[in-house]
Amino acid sequence: MVTMGPSSADGYDGFITFSGHLALTPGTSFYNYGKQMRRVMEMFADWMNLEHGGVDVGGKKYAVRFVWVDDRSSKTQVMNATAVALRSSNADFVWAGYSSGLTAYTAKQANADGFLMMSGGAASTSVFTQNDMSFGLFPPAGVYTESALEGIAKAAAGIDAGTSTWPYAKRCGTGSGDCKSSIKVGFIQAAASFTRSQCDGGPGNARANGLTVATNEDGSDLVLEIPKSPTLAETVAALEQLKDAGVNVITTCTYYSTGTKLAEGLHNMTWAPYALTVSATIGTQNYADAVRGAGGFIYEYVLGYSIWHGSGSRIGEYTGLTSAEFVDRFSARFDGAKPSYHGNPNPNPNPNPNPNPH
Repeated sequence: MVTMGPSSADGYDGFITFSGHLALTPGTSFYNYGKQMRRVMEMFADWMNLEHGGVDVGGKKYAVRFVWVDDRSSKTQVMNATAVALRSSNADFVWAGYSSGLTAYTAKQANADGFLMMSGGAASTSVFTQNDMSFGLFPPAGVYTESALEGIAKAAAGIDAGTSTWPYAKRCGTGSGDCKSSIKVGFIQAAASFTRSQCDGGPGNARANGLTVATNEDGSDLVLEIPKSPTLAETVAALEQLKDAGVNVITTCTYYSTGTKLAEGLHNMTWAPYALTVSATIGTQNYADAVRGAGGFIYEYVLGYSIWHGSGSRIGEYTGLTSAEFVDRFSARFDGAKPSYHGNPNPNPNPNPNPNPH
């Protein structure tokens, strides 16, 4: 069990305690994502308690603290971890750890124990529709691919209009204003609830931007699935299926282990489509380290889409910080590390709502 916040309520009128599960064991699937969340909650607790003297409720000041129990990135442990955290910490609210797959179980446990749950790491809408006590800060997973596909469509339109400065513009189409119409989008999703929900919205997002979507023989959209941590052979098999279908823009719904393997697969095939987009990969410290490492050039030509970036201009309504100011604070505190959207301090303006809020 890990506690963040004051060990004593001295100087305050009490605690407001958020308790829940988080991946605390290095090497487990969601440890790095959980580490991002844990660091930001540590910053928030200190910001609220030390800089603002706690939370003002009816003229009284309450210290904020977080209590985490290790879920080991496992669906079989998340409900027990949540229950232990709640019942051993005098909890006021549940804060769920990373992943839609795990948070779906957190929501059940929190509801059974009568607690309001807030999720900082789930985006599948189904997590939040199962009861009226669950809320989330991320936007619905189905919109995640919007920005990447919109960007590709705009880049293609620029090539067709002759305004693009991209040095490889002639690769797209025949050079006769047909770049955008030549694009055919195919999808690969990792085998997990979050990534499936992401790619559910992908074909619609592509068509909304005027892009053609590859289809199967029966007319259904070509969306392939590979394991979350695939082998090279599994990855290449899926990529070859897209290539055979005439796909030249690959939109994927991934975790880090999936995204990096896709880049490796393309290199293995010596295939260079117009674009490969991945999620939850680029922007992480691990990815930056991989690019700098031996053979890291294979990761340099991959596009990453995200619901938040440190260069954004939004200002947190509660913190008053810009994204850049938050990044500076985070880096100064954690030896130069950069936060990904999993540590986003400025929640999405259209988060996953509860369908029947009290």
